Amino acid sequence: MESYLLFIIKKIKHVFSPAFIYTLDRTVDYTTEINWVFKEYGTHTFVKKSWAQLKDGDFLRQVNPRDIALIAEIEAIRKINSDKFYISKEGRMDIWTLTSKGKKITITGQEFIKDREIVNCTDVMDASRIAYHTGFKKGREIAEYLSTPSLSKKEGGKPTLTIIK
Repeated sequence: MESYLLFIIKKIKHVFSPAFIYTLDRTVDYTTEINWVFKEYGTHTFVKKSWAQLKDGDFLRQVNPRDIALIAEIEAIRKINSDKFYISKEGRMDIWTLTSKGKKITITGQEFIKDREIVNCTDVMDASRIAYHTGFKKGREIAEYLSTPSLSKKEGGKPTLTIIK
């Protein structure tokens, strides 16, 4: 009977004393927030840490592993998004200036479409904008070529159209 009582006391202690002291505060939107907010178990204390502070110290040993996995996932997404190129300047003659964290590239639309590495590193909306404008310019050139009156005529009086690749 006494051993059963000790077993119940140990289980109760185990329930009320967690293995991890800090849990991630889920009320904060971490897609926009730079710092991570942790709640200490059993108190109303909150700790605010940046990603650099989390990596450097031993604080992560006291955090719930599920929260660590979530933090790592969100930080990986942030890193991928921070390395993307964005349009900073749109020039004449289909020339674009792309910037990303200190890098600056000036490129034409045709060069952009041919270089898959830059396309993959560019934001999706900006890449589709460059591709659209480049295709639009090329389409205008084809339309201008087709609308010229110097097309050769067949016997029936109809112009012969050639496909341009």
